[in-house]
Amino acid sequence: MNTVLLVDDESAILQMLGDYLKPNYNIKRAINGKTAIKFIKEQSPDLIVLDWMLPDIKGPEVAAWIRGNELYKDIPIIMLTAKSGEHDKLKGFDAGADDYMVKPFLLSELQARIKALLKRSHTNTDNLIKIDNICLNLSSHEFSIDQQNYALTSKEFKLMKLLMKNPKRAYSREQLISLVWGDHSEVTDRAVDVCVSRLRKILKASGSDLLKTIRGVGYRLINSPE
Repeated sequence: MNTVLLVDDESAILQMLGDYLKPNYNIKRAINGKTAIKFIKEQSPDLIVLDWMLPDIKGPEVAAWIRGNELYKDIPIIMLTAKSGEHDKLKGFDAGADDYMVKPFLLSELQARIKALLKRSHTNTDNLIKIDNICLNLSSHEFSIDQQNYALTSKEFKLMKLLMKNPKRAYSREQLISLVWGDHSEVTDRAVDVCVSRLRKILKASGSDLLKTIRGVGYRLINSPE
């Protein structure tokens, strides 16, 4: 079941939307922008319904943050707002919204738009990342080598996604902590090494040796055997 994150500063609206959508989706809620970003970093939802007028970080700023982050930039976003002007709509789309709904709206229409965006997202070939015999399915959150699936933790999956989207680019441990665990995470370099070690063990057991340590720098994934 797809996870949909609802972001609105009015708890009554969150409750109403959640109650209507929960028969078809795994619903998560956030009351402000900071909470939304924290959840996105931890869970990476399949779609976000984002209110414009949040009390801390405005909806367009949250959308711009998502689109600027390599790990989350492909998540579909529906912007909700009372602003109906053409300029406001353009601002919402410029920030990265895939769709735009003006309050008040029909719940059935929102659900139809969610369904359409998820369908488009899941049929997008960009949701499959392949390097050599490795495949990462961003829609189903599956990681496979030679068509055999391997279970990864959420952080391992995020790390593989980052490395596979940027083959041959070396990342320091500090960069990986910021991009995978979050800027304010208290994770240590050791946690990164453990995560990389487990991924490398899975890869090597399947005959792949693409995850490399760059001495004095960090790690990178090559896109062909060296």
